[in-house]
Amino acid sequence: MTALMRRREFWLEWLSLAPLALLISSAGLLFGGVAWWFRPLAVVGASLVVAGGLMRVGFQRGKLFLKSPILLLGVIASGWAVFQLIPMPRSMVATIAPLSLQVYAYGNAPVAAAAMPVQTSEPKQMANSRIPISLNRAEGVKRIIFMLIGLSIFWFVGLWTDRLPKLMTLLALIIALGMINSAIMALQLMDGSSGLYGLFQPDHRFLVGPGWVDLQAAPHLLNLEALPGSASAENSWPISRPHTLGLVGIMPGGLVSFACLQSIVIPLTYGCMCYLSQRRGSRQGFVDRLRDRGVTALWLVLACHLFLASLILGTIGHIQPLIPAFAGLCVAFCFSWRADLEKPIGLSILLICFAGAFAGMWMSEIGVLNDSYGMDSIWSERSAFDVFAGDTGLIWRNSGWTGIGLGAYSHVSAYSKHTFALPSNAISSLAQGVIEFGVPMVVLGSFGGFWAFQRFARGFRHVDAEHRCLLGTILGASIAILVGLCLLPGWEMPILTLLVCSILALADRCLCGARDLFVESWEGV
Repeated sequence: MTALMRRREFWLEWLSLAPLALLISSAGLLFGGVAWWFRPLAVVGASLVVAGGLMRVGFQRGKLFLKSPILLLGVIASGWAVFQLIPMPRSMVATIAPLSLQVYAYGNAPVAAAAMPVQTSEPKQMANSRIPISLNRAEGVKRIIFMLIGLSIFWFVGLWTDRLPKLMTLLALIIALGMINSAIMALQLMDGSSGLYGLFQPDHRFLVGPGWVDLQAAPHLLNLEALPGSASAENSWPISRPHTLGLVGIMPGGLVSFACLQSIVIPLTYGCMCYLSQRRGSRQGFVDRLRDRGVTALWLVLACHLFLASLILGTIGHIQPLIPAFAGLCVAFCFSWRADLEKPIGLSILLICFAGAFAGMWMSEIGVLNDSYGMDSIWSERSAFDVFAGDTGLIWRNSGWTGIGLGAYSHVSAYSKHTFALPSNAISSLAQGVIEFGVPMVVLGSFGGFWAFQRFARGFRHVDAEHRCLLGTILGASIAILVGLCLLPGWEMPILTLLVCSILALADRCLCGARDLFVESWEGV
């Protein structure tokens, strides 16, 4: 009877992971999850994930939540996003969200105050009307749904990953997605083909692929174009259109989305390579250890991916996309320095990343790979950042402390810019989130950051040397995510949202003191 119960629990453990694995793999391999069919699939998959997690908790009679406030903060943030969608009296909106009142007063035109063309008529009188804070309610509903999906993934991964084999399975899935994206991106950059996978164009929409409407709502590179027949030539109203040159690789956004993905994958790859290279009591040399454990081919494949991903990031030609990945690498390297590993090995793996990045930047300087994918409009010119910063400050001053609602930044920023060549999406996902959420995001983020810092400051002295590199790679990937949110756009893409929630759930479990991930050896290695 006991053996039967254990077998049932074993299959329940791994079957509950299937919906999450399906979501991550389908979003990572099929256009980043921006296609029309992914939204219902994500809702069904998240529901199955929650159901499997609840069944697992019921059978094992375990805890329903970790001792962490992060999940509660996420629920509060979702509640605030819902509050932004609720219609309220006009007098209340005028007090707490003056920009929303002004936008809806001019016939729901998404126009910021300073960039509004000369008006020939008075605003509409809406004395008895009720208006919401959000300036884009339709997109706000979609973003809230994905927030709830992300919270369900965060809850499930934090409870499910309670053993080392489970941790390695989840990390292997994420690293495999990064390797596939690197291979497709490298092939496409070498042959110069355009379109997703080098084949698919949205203007020839096929059954499972994204169209122009999907790209319009995705974190994709958008160019601003003058609206024909505008009221004034000096204050022409621009409209945003998807940029076809950004279609490179698997996900919309091209090299920008690739940089976000590899910011997570590169620290994870480094930590796994260090874990495979550890001594674990063996007196043999490094090469002999890998051969005896049967992981030589795996180690070489990971090393090639590490070099290739760094090389592609370097070919962008700017230092900014490299900062998040190398910030996470530095954290992982510090933990591997005190692990059961020869110091020259950890340093050599780190040098592989630096060699790839420098080689890519050198290739970019000599013009081997031309910038054919529109990245210069985001990172190269100081004027692009100045205009973005001016837009952000203008919207922040006009929107008050309530924000403008999820998904509404591009709805307003396109009309705040006076240079049509600049993209309408944000240069920083963090700044975009602050504009959309308002002061509550700053408060919730500060509280969560303070809790994580004081837990991190206590140290992890109970984690043995054999598993410090795994702990370092989890925390390194989390640091890379936080730095990437400040420097890179496009983190609201569905696949990136799923991966961010998964990695932060692992870090949250570590910060809660759940050391059960690192108290058993990895069988077979």
